Amino acid sequence: MYSEKKTTEVWRIRRQWMEFRSRDSSLESKNSSAIMVFKEYSSKAAIHGVKYIFKDGSLALDRLLWVVAVMVCATGVVFLSIPMCEEYFTSPLLISVESTHYPLYELPFPAVTLCINKVKRRAGEEILARYLNVTLTPEWTNYTWHVMSILSKFGHPYLHLMKEHLQIAAPILHLFKGLNLTQFMLQVFPRCDEVFLRCFWYGHSMNCCQIFNLQRTEGGFCYSFNSLTAENKKHCHPKHFDDSSGSDDFPECRLRHNVQSGTTTGLEVFLKPLNVDDQLESRRSGVKGLIFLHNPLEVPDISQSFHLAQLNYTKLSIKVSPTLIQSDLSVQNLEIRERSCVFPGEVRLKTHPNMYTLRNCLIECRFQFFGKKCGCYPYIYYSTADETVCLLLALQRIRTDLRWLVLRFYWFSCAEHLGQGGRGRDELSFSTTTRTDEAEIM
Repeated sequence: MYSEKKTTEVWRIRRQWMEFRSRDSSLESKNSSAIMVFKEYSSKAAIHGVKYIFKDGSLALDRLLWVVAVMVCATGVVFLSIPMCEEYFTSPLLISVESTHYPLYELPFPAVTLCINKVKRRAGEEILARYLNVTLTPEWTNYTWHVMSILSKFGHPYLHLMKEHLQIAAPILHLFKGLNLTQFMLQVFPRCDEVFLRCFWYGHSMNCCQIFNLQRTEGGFCYSFNSLTAENKKHCHPKHFDDSSGSDDFPECRLRHNVQSGTTTGLEVFLKPLNVDDQLESRRSGVKGLIFLHNPLEVPDISQSFHLAQLNYTKLSIKVSPTLIQSDLSVQNLEIRERSCVFPGEVRLKTHPNMYTLRNCLIECRFQFFGKKCGCYPYIYYSTADETVCLLLALQRIRTDLRWLVLRFYWFSCAEHLGQGGRGRDELSFSTTTRTDEAEIM
């Protein structure tokens, strides 16, 4: 009897043990399966850095560094997303698509800005040699090349490229104390007839030098078509995006419009071949120049440019798709910070008081920040009597000053401008598609 009870007890204990092992094995299997799934996900995750954290064979230090990097990036994403979420939940604006078939003739043709070989090297060498009263020996030729390279890069976003040239040209920069940089850059800037061969608008031949005007950009002087921020159109006061914006007294203020789409219906420009021996070294190898397509009310933003290849007989085609955002007049009853847009006359910029746009505001902000930190303004800026244009010697002081590093963080100073302003009431933007082909030789 005792033996039978003992056997029964043993079997009960064994059964319980086997059930426990079975549950434990199932749990381990589930845990192992979850780990395998997570490893597989991390190996193919689109979030950069995650796969290196869980990569087999990685050192502990490597894993730790990647964990820190991913956490820093995630924190940055959260930090940038919070203001957007706050604006989304607090903004009382309603955005609706009025029409996807907006009449083409109601929109202005985009402004086209071309920056081709902004400095003629040989003309610059002769002017600087006459100014210094020296003979162009190889040593002086090298000095003048670096001086012109400094000026060609004296603008956003190429400021950091000036440092090497400033260091080499440092021994002679004090000799240019009285040199008018704006006038010098205009003298070495290629003439219109040196850049353009032929121009067509609506398929009709046009005088290129009549439809293209001198344009200031952050990167230097250029030529613009249909731009109200060009030099001879700064007095314009556009109220609408149609032909009535220019009165009979100011026909140059009228914007050009297009009535149909397709090739040969817009602007066609043929450029003359460049003299390679008369150019400064390109910022990028094989780049002939820059092309901007922008709102006619805006100053060209160099970060929104296309690179034009230096190869001859090359055709660059650009397809443009416009987008127009308009604000109802009732929105004006809200505070600027709430509606995040500006109506005409509410905010006046110093450089273009009649043409407020968000991009113009940011460009002026960069100029003002530069002047505040450096005590002078770039030669390309619309300076007034109380604003000093930077001389070459001032640029040398900037190079050796800690303020040089601060210039790279100018965008933080624009936060106040963005909070007070924002987009204009009517914002016209263009999305583009480019294609480069080999042109037919006529």
